[in-house]
Amino acid sequence: MTRTKLSWVLFVSLLALIAAGLTLPRLLRMGGDSRTFIFPLGVLGILLVVIAARVKTAGWLRFFFMLVGLSAFGLPADLFVHDQLFKIWPAEPVTYVVLFYILPLTFVIGVLGTIITGLAYLFSKSAKN
Repeated sequence: MTRTKLSWVLFVSLLALIAAGLTLPRLLRMGGDSRTFIFPLGVLGILLVVIAARVKTAGWLRFFFMLVGLSAFGLPADLFVHDQLFKIWPAEPVTYVVLFYILPLTFVIGVLGTIITGLAYLFSKSAKN
């Protein structure tokens, strides 16, 4: 499997993990929170960043893959930092802003950019053949 295909597999895995994390607890009426999805999300995010850094594709496609990976890794990292800072400063608002505004926005921008750039790259390849 080439690195480009592997990065697409990781990208789709991230989207599937987020979809499962958002829908399964509600469908199964599970109590508690979705922390079981947070650690794999961070691992897949780091893997996507590492593979995207090594892929020899178009610059924008690599950029959007890395943006999705970093924002996916940002969720568990931000929760860890929040848990550590909450012990010192209980009313710190920075991690909430990052968690609820910045990370979802960068993830959506990365996903849309990856899909659009990937389709443009695919159609430009098929147009040349």
